[in-house]
This record gives sequence, structure tokens and C-alpha cells, in this order.
Amino acid sequence: MNFSTEDEIENNFENGKELNSNEEKEHLLFNQKSFSQKFSKIKIYALILGQILSISQTATGIFNQFLDTKFNIVLPIIENLFNYLLLGLIYSIPVFILEIRKPTNLKKRIWIYFIAGIVDSSANFFAVKTFEYITISRTTIYSSFNIPCIMIISRIFLKYHYFINQILGAFMCFSGLIILGILDSYHHSSEEKNPIIGTIYCLISAFLYAISNVLQEYIVKKHGSLEFLGMIGISGSIFCSILFLNEVHQFQNNYKFILGIFGFSLCMFILYSLVPVMLKISNATLFGLSLSTSNFYSLFAELFLFQNSLPKLYFVVFVIVVLGIIIFTIPKQFYKRILLSITHLYNNIGHRLIIFPQTCFTKKISI
Repeated sequence: MNFSTEDEIENNFENGKELNSNEEKEHLLFNQKSFSQKFSKIKIYALILGQILSISQTATGIFNQFLDTKFNIVLPIIENLFNYLLLGLIYSIPVFILEIRKPTNLKKRIWIYFIAGIVDSSANFFAVKTFEYITISRTTIYSSFNIPCIMIISRIFLKYHYFINQILGAFMCFSGLIILGILDSYHHSSEEKNPIIGTIYCLISAFLYAISNVLQEYIVKKHGSLEFLGMIGISGSIFCSILFLNEVHQFQNNYKFILGIFGFSLCMFILYSLVPVMLKISNATLFGLSLSTSNFYSLFAELFLFQNSLPKLYFVVFVIVVLGIIIFTIPKQFYKRILLSITHLYNNIGHRLIIFPQTCFTKKISI
């Protein structure tokens, strides 16, 4: 017997058409091994990688908070310059070697990387500058503004279509972060230098990060991770080098200060090196949602490293955010299969309820 493909069966189900045979129903309902394997290999990896990136981002915030607390200074240009130099030195050399051996007209798309470098380095500048005015936990909470920004920008420029489960998952994450922000607002108001300026800087950086992440996704999926990392390192280094002289006089010859700068740059390098992998196996929206858990890691950091208390209902909000990420990650086919299974079960039960009385009344009673 010739079976229809899985996509044809699902399209027939969506359009209200009946399946051709019981064999096709069994094939669609119970033959889910390949589907679950694909989900476990890609989506689970994306979830784990997203949390590694989230921890890396939290680590950058910890080093920034350390520099501000210990030395009362943050140097956004110098801190990001070292990161871009590392990216350019390590990844640009193989890019140019490959371009010489097999030309791909890299010169024609250099302007894209310079735009990406300006946007990305500007986002990093405002993100680092934020720590000068507000605490690490509040910074990571307000940075969640990039979640709706990424979804809107991806919808406009990448033509993404979000399904109801993805919208629900993003809404749960964003709502949880807003609740956490309200709870956290009662804890740190006396410690912050200028909450208004810090909040404005944080929202600007979140919006610029949203543009940068969508642009990264487009470049990585079209031209590859290696080329993106090498060229973003060069363009970011050029942009930061222009403004380097404005901060060099504030640099301190202290080993703790140097370790703080080095720790930030190293964590940023790890973050940048893994982001293209994340964008290749998922998308910018899931990347932004995964980074939302850095709010909770930062609160733990403040609890153990900076001796601040956790807000009430902290773990309840954490569960809401994690559930939102999981709901967003599960593909639509999973929900389709559940709906199809329920419909098939309902039809079988209804059929038996109709047939059973008929068999009772038509059955001949032998005396």
C-alpha cells in the first residue's frame, strides 16, 4: 500500500479531510520515533547552548559590577576592544585564506559587516555603560526588552511567522521578567547612582542588540559562522579603536583591574564564538529568550558575591520563564500530533457509543 507523506497527511488533517486508511492513521499517530529524535537532537541542544550563553552573559555583568564596585569605573570601549581584537585575530585569518583559495566576492559584502560592527559595538557600549548607573540584576531585567524587539524585527525583515505556542511562550517569559523587575525594584533603589539614565541606556542597548541579533542570524545562515566572526571582529575593532583614546587615560595599572578587564573580554569572546552556533540551529528569538534566564543567574550572583537578598516569589517567576522557553521551543508538529491523537481517540469513542446500542437492539435473543 502506498502511504501519503507525513506532510500530506498533516495537510489533509488541517484542511478537514479524512485520512485514507487506518494504516495511515497508525502511521501518523504512532510512528513518531524520527520526529522525537530530531526534536531531541536539535531543540535540546539549543536549550542547553542557550543556557551556556546566558551564563556567559551573566559573567560579563559580574565583571562589570566588580569594576564599578571596586574601582568606581567602567570602560566600555576598552573592554569591548579586547574582545573584538581576539575575534579578528583568531577568526579572520582562516576567512582570508579561504577567500584566496576559493573567492566568494567578500569585498562586495564588507559594508554589511561594517554596519553590523557599528550596531553591535554601540549595543555593547550602552550595555557596559549601564552598569555605571544601575545594578546587574536590574540591567539584565530591563535588557529583556529585546525579546519583543527581536520578534517584531524578525517578522518584518526575515518574514518569520510565529505560531500561537511561540507567542504564548514569549509572553510568559516577558511577563515573568516584568514581575521580577517589579519585585526587584524594592531592593536596590538606594544603591543605584542614576536609575533613569541607567534604564534609558539599557533599553537602547536592548533595542540595538535586537537589530544586531537578527542581522547576525541573517549573515550566519547565508555566509557562515566563520566569516561573520572574523569580519565582526575587524569592524568592531576599527570602531572601538577610533574611540579608544577617550578612555585610555582612565586605565589603571592594577592586577585586579586588569583581571576584571581580561575576564570580561574572555567571557564576551566565548559568548560571541557560540552565538553563531545557536543562530544556526535555532533563531534570534529563541536566543533572546534563552538569555532571559541570565536575570536569575545575576540575582544569584548578587546574593553570593555582592551580599544582596533575593526578591520574594523569585523561584515562581523563574519557573514561569523556563516554561515559556520550553513552550516556545516545542515545534508546532508536536501540538498537531497531540490534537490529532485526541481527535482520533474522540472519533473512536464516539463511533463505539453509536455502534454499541445498535448491536444491543439488533442482536437476536435465543430462548
